[in-house]
Amino acid sequence: NEKKPTVVIESALQDGEEVSVLEPIHLPAGTKRLTIAYTGLSFYAPEHNTFLYKLDGFDKDWIHADNARIAHYTNLPPGDYTFRVKAANHDGIWNDEGAALKINQVPFFYQTLWFMLTVCSLLFIAGLLVFYVRSRQLKIQNEKLQILVEHRTFTLKKQGEKLERQKQALAKANTIKSKLFSIISHDVRGPLNSLSQILKLTQSGDVSREEFEMVTKSLAQRTEQMQHLLENLLRWSSSQLNGIKVNKQHINLNDIMRESVALLEESAFEKEIALRDDCKVECYGFADAEMLKVITRNLLNNAIKFTESNGVITISLTEKEDFIEISIKDNGVGMDAKVQESLFNDDLHFTTRGTANEVGSGLGFKLSKEFVKLNGGDIWLESVVDEGSNFRFTVPKGQRKSEWEEVRN
Repeated sequence: NEKKPTVVIESALQDGEEVSVLEPIHLPAGTKRLTIAYTGLSFYAPEHNTFLYKLDGFDKDWIHADNARIAHYTNLPPGDYTFRVKAANHDGIWNDEGAALKINQVPFFYQTLWFMLTVCSLLFIAGLLVFYVRSRQLKIQNEKLQILVEHRTFTLKKQGEKLERQKQALAKANTIKSKLFSIISHDVRGPLNSLSQILKLTQSGDVSREEFEMVTKSLAQRTEQMQHLLENLLRWSSSQLNGIKVNKQHINLNDIMRESVALLEESAFEKEIALRDDCKVECYGFADAEMLKVITRNLLNNAIKFTESNGVITISLTEKEDFIEISIKDNGVGMDAKVQESLFNDDLHFTTRGTANEVGSGLGFKLSKEFVKLNGGDIWLESVVDEGSNFRFTVPKGQRKSEWEEVRN
């Protein structure tokens, strides 16, 4: 039998009372039970028809009713539903179109959206009122307390600020004093004792002319080292105690490099070290010229100090987009990672003797780091033990004199 059965929804009961199925059903609020009767019309073995039904909006899947012809639902939530039923004859030929009935479960007034919105609004307003009243009370109390506290603590606050400034100034002064005493006792006393011994040998008259010339040369070297040390010591003390004013201007960096090389050329010559000026391109920076000279001379002096005889020190300038990179590279003794870390640690006072037993204070590099930072640059180090070191630092890019004069005009 390939004839599909005709599906008909026959009747519906709402809490035992029959309702019409010829139009959508509106279930009153509080309806407990809903019963729907349906059937499948077929001229051959209708008792063997099977059914599937589903209440859209309530059932997730189709319910197999076999040959039962009644569907029961209880306590439907408020909302709109569609009851659908389809049937198959005894040969399994389905009428997928089936029949449908729209159902509306009317909510109680307290289940309606407007009621929920009203209640939420009232609760929100009540909460705001409680919050406002409580906040007002707390505000009044806080204002009274604040006036009282401010009145009582104003003098203490001023005294505390004054004491803190004095404490910081004293701590800074003590730190500087400790560093100065350490430098003077370790790095100044030793060279002075050496100078004293040299002078005594000279005055004794027990030295030959050749020995006298050697002593004189040594005396000159010691004096130069002491002068360099004292210059760094004075600059560092001044920067720590009083601060330094940075006078930035557009400067020719090649001139600074040439001047620094010329100043230390004799020291390099005495150790048979070659100073190479590899600044092939003319570069201009915007920095304090005197500070830049101090940075370059200190880094050059350190390179000479830690380079063996017949070594090479190279100075170069590289122009970047916004800054100029200055490199002072040597093929000296180099340093390991631990020494490099100590060198950049401001809390440590690190110094060591050079390849010719030259003394140092460690202040030169401290000054260099501080001056580079004051001029808006960075400084870093690349070093390998027994291969050498390369100190690099940057300064902001400047302009030629003709360029910045044109901009000013």
